[in-house]
Amino acid sequence: MQTLGLQQYYGSDETFRLLCRKIMALALMPLDKVLNGLEGIKNSAQNLFNSEMSKLLEYFEKNWLSNIELWNLFGFDSRANNACEGYHNRVSSRLHRRHPNIWQLINFMKMEEKRVENIRFQWSAGASRIKNKRTVALQKRIDTLYKRYSDYLINASDLLHGLSFIVAKKNDLRKRNYINISQ
Repeated sequence: MQTLGLQQYYGSDETFRLLCRKIMALALMPLDKVLNGLEGIKNSAQNLFNSEMSKLLEYFEKNWLSNIELWNLFGFDSRANNACEGYHNRVSSRLHRRHPNIWQLINFMKMEEKRVENIRFQWSAGASRIKNKRTVALQKRIDTLYKRYSDYLINASDLLHGLSFIVAKKNDLRKRNYINISQ
């Protein structure tokens, strides 16, 4: 979005923002419905009066459609980027600076080694990973949408629309009052 200079449209155009979120939500769609979902997004994009969405769709098709199986997360209980982002946040908060010197980094790595060793011992004793409450709530919402889809209560287009609200940032949802986050 930033590379294409589209963040201003995302912030100001409701339809553009919804279509962007739907593109992100394609990763959570059933594998065989991704292309149909993209076609629906393209059809909706034709109603926009600017050509900016076509740039984004062109980029998406060029860079992501060739290997859908690589990035599709349908049916996965855990999304890898959550763990990676969580660890990155942990490193950032523990180091207290963007560019630590070598000694700070070494001390941090020593502490992390002890932490990982303790976690490994706990797991070998049968302990399970503690999940973040927000992550559990988001996964429950995803599972509910999947269940409604598999029970034929909603179609693929409705599934994509519902998933598009889940991929949006928590603050984005609060600011625009799409849904009540506390539910």
